[in-house]
Amino acid sequence: MIGSGVRTNLGGRRPQLFGRGPGWVATLLLAAGLLAACSGGIGLPTGPAVTPTPTPRPVTFSAPYRAVLHAGESVPGAPLMYVGPDDRGIHVRIEGQDAYKKVGDSFNWRGSPAVGVELDYRLRVIGVVLDVFQAWGNVEIVVPDPHPAVADLRDGDPLVFPMAVTTLEVAKGQPVPGTTYSYLGKTDSGAEFGGVEGYPYRQLADSLTWKGQLRTNVHVDLTLRVSSIREDRVTLVGTGTVSVFP
Repeated sequence: MIGSGVRTNLGGRRPQLFGRGPGWVATLLLAAGLLAACSGGIGLPTGPAVTPTPTPRPVTFSAPYRAVLHAGESVPGAPLMYVGPDDRGIHVRIEGQDAYKKVGDSFNWRGSPAVGVELDYRLRVIGVVLDVFQAWGNVEIVVPDPHPAVADLRDGDPLVFPMAVTTLEVAKGQPVPGTTYSYLGKTDSGAEFGGVEGYPYRQLADSLTWKGQLRTNVHVDLTLRVSSIREDRVTLVGTGTVSVFP
């Protein structure tokens, strides 16, 4: 049995964890703070949250198109030319290359006749009547990066596409693509739109008009109609005229 008079290697004193005096309290608090910082409990001060600018959604229209060409003429804004009749078929030139078509054949081209605009001609050869070549179909007009602004149609000689159709599905709180409007949500009075002059509500089948530019070289005169209203989104169907300045 070890007697009470035997000294240990600590000299008979109790071990001290943080030394004497109030300094051990500060040491303990500092250690706790470092531990919390490492575990994410204490964050560095940050500035105000930055709201990202919404990326403009592309706007797409589809318009009926009829090419009516005399020999040597081209579709405006497209490298699609009618050369003339030939024993091998209807002589046309697509992007500078000769082709010989029959009735019902395609007469297509896709490209960009102006900055920020893409056109996709999807035509079918109708034939040549009284020396006039005709091809009918549709043209798709795409503005990938629109920046809509209210503006009048400028002077010039644009490519004009009447009866252009577009369908837009817009989430609540988001801008209506190709316009300066936004969808605010469903109410008892109908769909509510922001940026609209005057009464902001529209019921099913009601119209919403907008006239302006999608880019400095693209002008639209558009009538939208509400085809469905939901709390989280609205669907609009639009018809109008698109003018593209090459």
